[in-house]
Amino acid sequence: MAVIRCPECGHAVSDKAPTCPECGVEIAGKTVVCADCGRAYFKDAGACPYCKDSSKNIESEETGNEQADISGAPRQGDVAGPAADNGGPGMRKSHGKRVLVVSFLIAIIIIGVCFFFYHRAIGDREEREYEYALNSSDPMILQGYLDNYSDGPQEHIDIIREHLRKLSLEETEWNDAVVNGTRAALNSYLEKYPDTPHKQEIMDRIDSIDWVQARNINTMEAYRQYADNHYDGAHYDEAMMALKDIKSEEVKPADVQFVKSIFHNFFVAINGKDEGSLIADVGDNMKLLGKDGVSKNDVVAFMYKLYKPEIKSMLWTLSNDYDIEKRSVGDGQFEYTVMFSAIQRVEGYDDKTTNNRYRIDAGIGPDGKISDLEMTKINE
Repeated sequence: MAVIRCPECGHAVSDKAPTCPECGVEIAGKTVVCADCGRAYFKDAGACPYCKDSSKNIESEETGNEQADISGAPRQGDVAGPAADNGGPGMRKSHGKRVLVVSFLIAIIIIGVCFFFYHRAIGDREEREYEYALNSSDPMILQGYLDNYSDGPQEHIDIIREHLRKLSLEETEWNDAVVNGTRAALNSYLEKYPDTPHKQEIMDRIDSIDWVQARNINTMEAYRQYADNHYDGAHYDEAMMALKDIKSEEVKPADVQFVKSIFHNFFVAINGKDEGSLIADVGDNMKLLGKDGVSKNDVVAFMYKLYKPEIKSMLWTLSNDYDIEKRSVGDGQFEYTVMFSAIQRVEGYDDKTTNNRYRIDAGIGPDGKISDLEMTKINE
């Protein structure tokens, strides 16, 4: 039997004692005495926690008689002496160094882990910014990536630079297309850059160009073509209204009959010198032979002026070559522009007959009266 220091509390106790009388921890069969430093420790530790030399450890049951007698007198290697005390200055100094070393290693590990996660976060952020710039069409965003990540992956930098170069070229060509302003230039740009952010603006510009062209031509075919090409265009409703108006302006057989009757009555009145019938078919303040503001009385005077002193009789015959245009002036009213030819047969008092051919350019106002009359003699 030998006296050892309790590995738990440091109290002197027999290595054969079941438990430590001070702290109650199990002693017998649970402890080992280090053959190198002579201090007791628990078997479960595997090696002496003080000197870490397990090759020299021996069990207290086998060496207890060699280490100390039953009286507890110290022998060689006995831990009862002050030099082997748990609280000795040498042991405390050695233990402090180990603590410092372990603390230093832990600090290095923590710094390394923090450094790793910091750089990982930086890399993740660069990757996100790269993807955002790559999918952007804003040159400022691309340039911002290059400015902020000049030390980023070279592959990313090269790709963003190329993307920026293409965007710059695309913007230059866009400015050229806008300055040109033609439908062909805008269509050419759109074909080359189908995903351009200017796509809607291009479609709006082409819509406006096609509408102006349709208005200038002002035919049913032109409006139909615009409506077919721009079913969702800004002027689609206007095109439909224009088509409706033009359709209403189509010269129908009833229109032809109406126009013919107006001018038939007018020239029959001249043939018969019928003042009442003559002025019944002319409007107030009409235009006659290039003169504006002609009154009904002026028209009567014009009729008598045609009958020169040498003329015995006069007969106007209208040709059936009417060219009629009809134009809506709103509220279901229309104006007519008419061109036709007429033959004037004049018989003189000398019994000579002369036939003169005239081209008649005339207009009929919304009131259904002649508003304009020009007569041009055709020399044959």
